[in-house]
Amino acid sequence: MAAAYRREIEAAEDPEAHRLAIEERLLRLRSPFRAAHRGDVIDLIDPRETRSLACRFVNLAQPKLRELAQRNKRAVRP
Repeated sequence: MAAAYRREIEAAEDPEAHRLAIEERLLRLRSPFRAAHRGDVIDLIDPRETRSLACRFVNLAQPKLRELAQRNKRAVRP
């Protein structure tokens, strides 16, 4: 990050404070809540719920995966 704003930071009266202000601004811009508000994110998952949601997904996907695994591997016979 510092390389992209190096000249701007060096030209500031207080380079360290300016660097911190830039970092804070960029952190706010990449917030998942901001992305969710814009509609870029379908759902925000609490990190404590990740394992249970992943397990639920795997359980839901298993029947389809079995079906796909049993299909003929070649669409055209050689």
